Amino acid sequence: MFLWYLLLTWELKDEGKLNDARETLERLQEKELPRFPNDPFNWQSHYAAYFLAHVFNVNKESCTALVKQILDNYHRRLLCKILSEHGNFDALKKIVSSQEEERSWINYANERKIAKENQNQIRQPNELWVKAFEHAETENFHTLLETTAKGIDGLTQIEVLGFIAKGLASKGKTQIARGVFATALQITQGVESAFSKALALADVAVEQVKVEKEVGANTARLANQIAQRINDPMEQAIATALIAEVIAKADKKEEAKTIFDSASEIAQTIQSQQKCVNGFIAIAKAQVRAKEFTDARKTANRIEFPWSEGEVFGIIAKAQAEDRQWEESKITLSTAFEIAEGRYQKWERVNILCKIAEAQAVRDKDTAQATLALAKREGAEYLWKIAEAQAKIGEIPSAFQLLNKIEDKLQLVKALYWIALTQFKKGKKQQLLKTLTAALQAKDKIEDKQKLMQALKAVARMEVMAGKGKEAVKTAEKILTERKLYLPGIASWLVEIGEQENFKQLLIPCAYYLDASYEMCGHLAKLYPAQVTDIAKVVKEFAVSSSKNI
Repeated sequence: MFLWYLLLTWELKDEGKLNDARETLERLQEKELPRFPNDPFNWQSHYAAYFLAHVFNVNKESCTALVKQILDNYHRRLLCKILSEHGNFDALKKIVSSQEEERSWINYANERKIAKENQNQIRQPNELWVKAFEHAETENFHTLLETTAKGIDGLTQIEVLGFIAKGLASKGKTQIARGVFATALQITQGVESAFSKALALADVAVEQVKVEKEVGANTARLANQIAQRINDPMEQAIATALIAEVIAKADKKEEAKTIFDSASEIAQTIQSQQKCVNGFIAIAKAQVRAKEFTDARKTANRIEFPWSEGEVFGIIAKAQAEDRQWEESKITLSTAFEIAEGRYQKWERVNILCKIAEAQAVRDKDTAQATLALAKREGAEYLWKIAEAQAKIGEIPSAFQLLNKIEDKLQLVKALYWIALTQFKKGKKQQLLKTLTAALQAKDKIEDKQKLMQALKAVARMEVMAGKGKEAVKTAEKILTERKLYLPGIASWLVEIGEQENFKQLLIPCAYYLDASYEMCGHLAKLYPAQVTDIAKVVKEFAVSSSKNI
């Protein structure tokens, strides 16, 4: 929706309808704005930066505000790059972080003028790129989609279409470029719905497996078929792994292993290192939940970021200990320790050591406390993480001792959340109410809007744990950004305690978002197990319109 508004603003500007363009930007600011993930390879952020560059002069103040709200630093710099290439230095001045950065972009623009003379030395693109550009230039969008369906040179179809549109715009063919961008945005609805639909069916299958394993396995198989339509390989790998986990719970071990292997093969094709890591982390965690510990270790070894690899080994070790596989857990912990000792960044060591401590605590809390003491030496800025680990291992008094030293109020709320969760599991309702009060006081001191939204999510979950479902729904209403991510999470807690009436209050707010709607179907299956077959049927048959809905 956000990107559609920017694209419409660009079109109105080029048609000379500047007042309409300004009104569209003003309407956009009244909408719920997304906060795109902090990922250099996120296509939505790339599109947003490019669109903003083309509409910045329509209303510099509005666009400056939008940049601050939706773009991470990487994509802010990408916008700076595009503005400098366009020679729009007045707009550039609005979003640079310093005069030094402004000078560096002006120098870049001057150097680029000289470099243009050598453009002919760029290597010839492959045949698919040539054909795709030809189809785009002739506005043969149907054939364009067929040509780019599987991506080109490791890029997804959405990324390819973005590059083609930018190329057309650079040649002055902005109207055709917008047509390509519009085509890309239209197909994302179907692509994103495939991911959400596969996850929803997997959630429903989990509940079916509890009653009749073969029925649940069949629903999971259908989810796997839908997952084949997911274009983003990271999302496809994640969905496939979750489906494999359900198949494993249906006692189809060999079939599950085949699907897990397929998920790993998909993850291996991911070009973005961060997304590749995310894919393998999700696969390993699913294998752990399926108690496929040997395969989970193999998957962990494929994680290229050592800090993430170490954390996953800690998770595996904990699960092995809980399964009373003491020797295997000890070996896995040794691997995690080796990774922690080799890290030079403090936060990396702290994260790994906390996971190690959680695993050790299953059998020996004294050893776990010694490990957390090592983590504490890394600095006061990590105390919230250590307090979280103390809470997770059930050491509430030790966790509370650290709270007064935590300065960042969001981190304090997060630490209190984990304390509350442990109190909830132990049935300590009066203590939980006091923890909730402390979290509310900390939340009220948070000034940053994005941090406040995160704090509200944690507070709402704590209110549910404390039996205050009505208050949790009211807190959820205060979450103004990323509602499609936060609301289903709060709803899941209402399901956890069987709060049917307050759960229903979140159905309509979630209905505005396709992926949130699918997620709520999974929650409904858990809340109403007798209707799980009907819910599965609704998810299977639901189709999405590809209209813009501006």
